Amino acid sequence: MKFTEEQLSAYLDGELPDELMASIKAAITDDPKIAERVSALNMANQSVKAAYGDIADEPIPAEILALLDDKSATTKERRNDNVVLFRTRLNTFSVSKWAAPLAATLAMMIGLTVGRGTLLASDDSGALYAQLTGTITTSSPLYNVLESRPSAVEVRFDKGSNIAIKPTLTFQTVDGQYCREFQAQSEASALRGVACRNETTWQILTLNQAERYGGEGYQTASGADAAIVDQVIDTIISGDPLSSVDENILIARGWIHSK
Repeated sequence: MKFTEEQLSAYLDGELPDELMASIKAAITDDPKIAERVSALNMANQSVKAAYGDIADEPIPAEILALLDDKSATTKERRNDNVVLFRTRLNTFSVSKWAAPLAATLAMMIGLTVGRGTLLASDDSGALYAQLTGTITTSSPLYNVLESRPSAVEVRFDKGSNIAIKPTLTFQTVDGQYCREFQAQSEASALRGVACRNETTWQILTLNQAERYGGEGYQTASGADAAIVDQVIDTIISGDPLSSVDENILIARGWIHSK
């Protein structure tokens, strides 16, 4: 079956009838040439959106706003400025096959105690450094960024708050999940994190303070900040990160493996 450029573009925007959407999705999986066409269109679309300063209408999640707002940080968090992460919900995390070795690795790196699939600072440290929870559902604007934006494409939220989020890397884990490294920043500060895709949600593994990026792109943080995120990726990655072409094909396929 042949598809026009207009149909493929409409597919990327989700503006086709369900039957035609399903046909194109199946063709992307079965026909490498169609997959390449969709990938090229997706990259072109994202480049245009980035060039014109695409502004998302949805509000940024409150957790990210709080973490990026220096004024909201407590004095104790300021003293422990290596890592800032979401608070753990102990009873809701489903431990994957690599969660335990990942937890052990991070614990050795920064002297944390491990409990119920999470990483908690010891009682006398007075801060929560890292966690293995944080579910991003379809209602979150961060979900849309992780789900549909290619790496290096920045999305800006809420002109007033000047928050921006940008995926920076996509890779597959040793147990077959897809994960993405991303950065969120405001005028005052920045965060660097890793999230992995489940069937219908993204799960944040770690979220740390980072250096802000400018016109020349992402700048990695130094010291423990960079080491923690790098260690997370090194521990769970299988092979090399995805190329931009493979990443765009995967996004176009709805994060489904080719047959």
